[in-house]
Amino acid sequence: MKKILAIAIITVMAAVLCVNAFAATELMNKAWDAIYVDGKLVSPQTGGADVWIGGNEVKGEINEISVSGWAFLSTPITGFAYTIDDGEAVKSADFIKERNDVHQLVHEIAEGFEFTVNVSEVGKGAHTLKIYAVDENGDLVDTTFACPFTQEKEASAPSGTQDDNNNNNNNNNPATADMAVVAVAAVACIALAGVVISKKVR
Repeated sequence: MKKILAIAIITVMAAVLCVNAFAATELMNKAWDAIYVDGKLVSPQTGGADVWIGGNEVKGEINEISVSGWAFLSTPITGFAYTIDDGEAVKSADFIKERNDVHQLVHEIAEGFEFTVNVSEVGKGAHTLKIYAVDENGDLVDTTFACPFTQEKEASAPSGTQDDNNNNNNNNNPATADMAVVAVAAVACIALAGVVISKKVR
């Protein structure tokens, strides 16, 4: 009977451990402090940028958007990440900003974030910047931070692209290739004529 009870207790404990091991990381709390556009603060300086963004526009010929705030997950945070229009996530531990106030007032495993996103190469129109926390497993946890913005300038082309295209166009230009063939043929004809004339002279 004791053996059966011991096995039952071990089984229950193992089940609890497995459930905890595979439980999804939860967002416990968060705050979005500020939004900067090209270095200029556009949200309230006292925090609450996530509330502010709900009734205000981020719009213009934008090069960079900077964001700051903090998040508290049920597991330690190892970094933060962002996406633009739900594209590939860019994540880094370098996005973590040391926040002693957050550790003291919220929780010791809560972390601050602060980073700048280059949006100069996105096309004109409406876009959305989203922010995620990265948990101890390297997984993204949605912090529910979203910053809609409207880009009003054309996407900037990477440097050298135009020159490369011009070079490629010249190399692939049929007219240029035809001229080269004509030139080679002309030289060959002149050489052949020279040989013929030389033989006649002899």
